[in-house]
Amino acid sequence: MTYHYRQPGRERAEIGRRAKNPGGMADPLVYRVFLEPDDDGYRAIIPAFPRVFTCGDSIDDALRMAKDAIELEISVARDRGDDLPDPDGDIEFRTERVVIDSAA
Repeated sequence: MTYHYRQPGRERAEIGRRAKNPGGMADPLVYRVFLEPDDDGYRAIIPAFPRVFTCGDSIDDALRMAKDAIELEISVARDRGDDLPDPDGDIEFRTERVVIDSAA
């Protein structure tokens, strides 16, 4: 699967991109991954899998770890017969900052 960064130089990233596969193969499952810098590298936040916590020393490492964690979650869900979260890699998102007066 190819990693696509939403905006170069930003700490947000997406894994893959939903695309039709020729030859009757199933579409890939695409999930959003947000990367947040921390003291040891990057923490990966996967909204579709809120119980998953992973991180990496670099952006590429964090994305690899996120991909592995997602694949493990999918495997466990399928083994249990649980439903998978809906793919959300193509959902638009927006990040805003809210300033709160410290005296409030």
